[in-house]
Amino acid sequence: MFKKIAFFVLAGGMLASCSNDDSTWKNSEIVNPEVGNPIIEGQLKSLKVVSNLGEQNILSMVVFKLQDSSASGNIKFLALADKLKSNLDSLTWEIKGGATKMQLLQKQGDSYSVRLEWGHHFYLPGTYTTYLKAYKDGLVVAKDSTSTRVYVDGDFLNIQWNKPDGNFNTNTGFINNGNEDYSFSLFTNNRDGILSSILNVRFDDEVYEGNLDDLANRELEVLTNYMTTLYGEAKYQQTNESTFIEYNKLFKRTVQQDQVLKIWVGKTSNIVLLKKATRAEYGHGYEIYAEPKS
Repeated sequence: MFKKIAFFVLAGGMLASCSNDDSTWKNSEIVNPEVGNPIIEGQLKSLKVVSNLGEQNILSMVVFKLQDSSASGNIKFLALADKLKSNLDSLTWEIKGGATKMQLLQKQGDSYSVRLEWGHHFYLPGTYTTYLKAYKDGLVVAKDSTSTRVYVDGDFLNIQWNKPDGNFNTNTGFINNGNEDYSFSLFTNNRDGILSSILNVRFDDEVYEGNLDDLANRELEVLTNYMTTLYGEAKYQQTNESTFIEYNKLFKRTVQQDQVLKIWVGKTSNIVLLKKATRAEYGHGYEIYAEPKS
């Protein structure tokens, strides 16, 4: 099983202390994005970014890693890390159209860290192209790309009701490496005879510190847009008695009328946007709740 935590290689087996004139990690400024320096280009010609899967379900992890076909044996990871440290100022990975770049190589004085393997969860279906770019003296000296097709295959998101797996009865988070300003988590369980799944969204609490109303509104926006993108417009969208009556026909979980905001009726699942009963619950304001259709 691939690791869900990025694999790091540190110089000398651990991160050494900073030198006197280098107290923070340095990210090289990209002056010119054109390829240059043919000598270094030749040394890094075998550098590739690969993934463990060419296609994957939404919210299911894809593992990316760096490979160097010129290295072999038990020392290939350390050899690659040393080659990157010796020849590059920085190394980045990004998703086409993404909001940010992941720094794979960081230097601090004579010490460095290299991320050779990392996981990523794609939230929406589509074909995603990711790019690896290596920089030296402001120039791109090596680059590579790979594509991943992401599809939707589940009764609710990537959950299949008739195939409980390791994600059941655990709260699973889905990292996106800063490509969104939020992240999702999913809790699926079977309690008191009710099989269900709850989707929550998380933001950086510091951004919304002291303003829970804004945070709750952002939750509402993201969850509504996400479900609408995947499942279309909600069948029931009014917070009133008639919608609550439909809720009680479709769902087993007991909630209050004012909690029911929108209901999607899928082929194998009923899905509802709920206002949380209290902010003491997991999250601040809203959640998506799903049950299999009877």
